[in-house]
Amino acid sequence: MSTAHALHRASPVATVRPLRAGDAAALRAFVCGLPAAAKRQRFHGAINGCSDTLLARLMAVDGERQVAFVAVQANDDGERIVGEARYAVARDGVRAEFAIAVAEAQQGHGAAQRLMRALLDHARAAGLSALDGEVLDGNARMQAFMQRQGFGIDALADTEPGVQRWTRRLDEEPAAEGARPLQTLRTWWQLAFGNPFA
Repeated sequence: MSTAHALHRASPVATVRPLRAGDAAALRAFVCGLPAAAKRQRFHGAINGCSDTLLARLMAVDGERQVAFVAVQANDDGERIVGEARYAVARDGVRAEFAIAVAEAQQGHGAAQRLMRALLDHARAAGLSALDGEVLDGNARMQAFMQRQGFGIDALADTEPGVQRWTRRLDEEPAAEGARPLQTLRTWWQLAFGNPFA
């Protein structure tokens, strides 16, 4: 058996679901487990572990203006988080900025694509017009992923030096076939996933 095939078999498909109130410990373990370079790419700066302040900020989601999904795998203790993606609605109420990170062992197994799909579907159901993401110049893997997901560089964006803004309009792809109009984003969230903070 080839090494690549063995690695593939050792990395079962992760399930994507909304972040829940009980995920704090697993989310902290995920962030702490990211390599230093991945932390810098995700948070655009060096971080040491996952402080209480950072964890509180990551857990502060409401399913409307602050939305987060995690990719999880079952283990002996329940679940472990192997990927995380989120967006925050901008002040204009029509765009949102996203961030995404996936554990090294899960890269190349579709977790990032499924997380991005969850963000896109949720943002589209919320009536947002576009998703934006800022990527460090040297993050070639993320830049290639952005291209595959239909994002393009916003050459006019006012970003910090060494940072590119990638954007994707949400009206470029129709909603999934068979999808029905939803009255509110909260209704969509509860119908699809229940109330994760109940």
